[in-house]
Amino acid sequence: MKNFKRLFLIAWVALTATGCSVNSPLGQIVMSGDFPDYQLYTYDFASQELKSMGIPSRGDNHAWSPDYTQVVHDCYIDQQTNLCLSSRDGLTTEILLKSDHSYGRSFRSWATWTPDGKGITFVTTPPVPWDENDRATLYTVNVQTKEVVQLIDLPNNLGYVSALAWISEDELLIGLTENIHTGHILVWDTQTWTPRKLAEGLYPTWSPDAKRIAYHRHSACLSEQACFTKSPDKDTFRPLYSSRFDIFTIDPEGREETLVLNTFDLPDQTICPASFGFAWSPDGRYLAFTEACGESDPGDLYILRVADGHVERIIEDIGIFPHVLSWIGILPKQ
Repeated sequence: MKNFKRLFLIAWVALTATGCSVNSPLGQIVMSGDFPDYQLYTYDFASQELKSMGIPSRGDNHAWSPDYTQVVHDCYIDQQTNLCLSSRDGLTTEILLKSDHSYGRSFRSWATWTPDGKGITFVTTPPVPWDENDRATLYTVNVQTKEVVQLIDLPNNLGYVSALAWISEDELLIGLTENIHTGHILVWDTQTWTPRKLAEGLYPTWSPDAKRIAYHRHSACLSEQACFTKSPDKDTFRPLYSSRFDIFTIDPEGREETLVLNTFDLPDQTICPASFGFAWSPDGRYLAFTEACGESDPGDLYILRVADGHVERIIEDIGIFPHVLSWIGILPKQ
C-alpha cells in the first residue's frame, strides 16, 4: 500500500509539473484555410502540431459527418468550385454536386449534415447585388443517390445565411447576417417552415449535447480607445481595428442568455474573434476561435473554457487565413 501511495504521489507531481490534466482538450481543431493554398488544416492536441489534411478546400465551408469519417466542403476542381466529399484521411475526394447545377448559382452557404448522416443540407444564393425578388434557397442532397430535394426559399430581408445546423429531424438552426455587425438567430420548424427568433447575434454554433448555442455580438466603435469601455459607441463605420466581439451562449428556447467572454475584461484587449463562428469541443466544454484584428494578419488560435470564460492561446500566428472551424473527436480503434 505504501508503494502504491508513493507511485500515485509521484504521478500526481509529474502531471502537475507538466501542466497536464485528464480534463485537457482532446481531438483536433479543423480550419478551412483560405490564402495561400486553400486546404483543410488540423491542430492536434496530442501532438500540438498544425498540418494540412491533404484535402483541397476552396471557400469558407466544411462540415463533418456525425461519425467524423467524412467531411463535406467546397473544392476547386476543373476550374469550378464544387461541393465535395472527402474521407478524413484525405485519401479520397469525390464531387457530390457540380457548380453548374440548375437549382442555384452558388454553394457558398454552410452545408450541414442531416441528423441521420444520410443527407447534406445546403443553401444556394443569388449573385450580388441581389434583386428584390431573389431568394436564398435551402436544399438537401442524399449522399448515396445524389437526389436533391428543395426545402424552402428564405426571406432576403434578414440578410444572407451565415450558419446552418440541424437540431433534430424537425428543427433547423439558421443564422442570418445583415452585415459584420448584426445578425438574427432563428430556429425553423421544418414541418411548417415557420421560424422562431432566439436572439440577435452572429454565426451561431450548436453544441454537441444540443443544449446551448454559442454566438458573438459585434460592437463597432468610433475609436479604439472608445471600443474598450463599458459602453462602446454604436457607430458602425469603423473597421475591425475598432471593434469588440463578446461571446454569448443561449438555450434552444432563447432563454438563459449568458455572456461567456467579455473582451473588455481581458488583459489583452485587442482580441477580435475572426473565424466565422466557433467550434465546440466534442465534450461541449470548450469553444475554439481564431483572432485577427487586421485583414492582413493571419491571427492566432484560441480556446475558451465555457464554464468560467478562461481563454488560452494555442497557436500564435497561424500562418494561414482560416475561416470556418470545426472540432472533431478521436476515432475509436477498429
